[in-house]
Amino acid sequence: MPQGPDSLKFNRREAMLLSVAAGIGMASARDAKASDDVMTASHQAPGNCTTPRSAIANTQYGKVRGFVDGGVLTFKGIPYGQTTAGENRWLPAKPLTPWKDEYPALVYGANCPQTLHPWTAAEQTFLQEWDDGWQSEEMLKLNIWTPSLTGKRAVMFYIHGGGYSFGSSYELAAHEGAQMARHHEVVQVSVNHRLNILGFLDLAEIGGAAYEDSVNVGMTDLVAALKWVQENVANFGGDPDRVMIYGQSGGGSKVTTLMGIPAAAGLFHRAAAQSGGGGNIPAREQQREVARVMMKDLGLAANDLASLQKMEWSKLIAAGNAAVAKINPPMRGPFGPFAPGPPRVGWSPCVDGSNINLRSFFDAAPEVSKNVPMLIGSVSEESNQMSSRPTEEEWSANLTKAYGEQKASALIAALKKSYPKKGHPHALVYVQRRVGTEHPFDTQQRGENGQAQTRIEGRARLCLLLHLADADAGRNTGCMAHSRLAVLL
Repeated sequence: MPQGPDSLKFNRREAMLLSVAAGIGMASARDAKASDDVMTASHQAPGNCTTPRSAIANTQYGKVRGFVDGGVLTFKGIPYGQTTAGENRWLPAKPLTPWKDEYPALVYGANCPQTLHPWTAAEQTFLQEWDDGWQSEEMLKLNIWTPSLTGKRAVMFYIHGGGYSFGSSYELAAHEGAQMARHHEVVQVSVNHRLNILGFLDLAEIGGAAYEDSVNVGMTDLVAALKWVQENVANFGGDPDRVMIYGQSGGGSKVTTLMGIPAAAGLFHRAAAQSGGGGNIPAREQQREVARVMMKDLGLAANDLASLQKMEWSKLIAAGNAAVAKINPPMRGPFGPFAPGPPRVGWSPCVDGSNINLRSFFDAAPEVSKNVPMLIGSVSEESNQMSSRPTEEEWSANLTKAYGEQKASALIAALKKSYPKKGHPHALVYVQRRVGTEHPFDTQQRGENGQAQTRIEGRARLCLLLHLADADAGRNTGCMAHSRLAVLL
């Protein structure tokens, strides 16, 4: 058993409609049975899920055994690296030890340890079918859905959202890749990787040269997963020369970051960033200060790496978050990845001079991916904060406090005129956060428009700025960033 267990031929129309058509298929009554249930691990009608010998694929490390559900070959929780716990914490992903028996790739693997969502309404989990799963540092796992183990199909490599701090490859029902494989003849892949302090803590001063990459292992994990795809996806009916990476929210930011990582060059051939991307990530010296403050707060010696590697992850995350809060100044004015001002420290990639050399689509369009076609998109209420649902009176008072009565009144009137169908004040608040107050776009939307511009300047062969149609915002939800997933997937 393992330790821990011709060019791309999309034209513009095909590339844009591939994902959208999948969602339409999900919505039809005829195809309803084709959706797997992530929450309960139930499958389709009795007799539709089988584990035949034909559902066994070869990898460079050994055979993996999956199952067939509704005609789709499914492999869940395939390891692409060793456990990241203990002495492997903050080290680059280590290759697996080959195994002799068939590896049972039948269930999702663990998620990276993280702070779970503080849900404020039952509607949120009901509508999204959210599944927080289970957590472990043995989380370097990926999932594959394919129509057949033979052939050379395009590969869709999905990267989950949640910023760089939380989330997983199966947190939403829409993350299931069966529809893409079934209706669009692609091999669908999704992946888990290191997040938060486990993926972005700079320990080079504490652990020495072996930990030079520690500050960006959350991203180098994704590079390792893409290398695994290059080496193995042909055994799952995929074409390693036709790989598209795509993600939403934090997943979109991971996509644009990968587009600037030299080690990822050639591992993918198309990219799509939805509701995220780019950003003013910190410099290495800023991230090192987080480690210094945290060690001091924990009462540890400056070189006590062993204690950090033994520490229970929830305590570690809490200590890291406290250090970040001490260093970052209070939030004022516009916020987000493209907010003005110096970068903020925390759980994100940083410019380390080796793995990451620039702030992709913030400093410039990365030269290393200038010939990678790209899709960019957003939704109407990008800045929806589900924990904040003010009344219209509270909203008006907050705007008046921030901008004065005259500007606040003008803003509210303009929003009501521009968005007459957003009847509930919550919806207008979400839209206001997207379109901003002092600027024509908020930091997210300005960032996505900026990505489109830098792609043009970067001479990409394809640049599409997609703004998905507005959706009426419900009382507790709205058309927030991840609401596109049922269509995207």
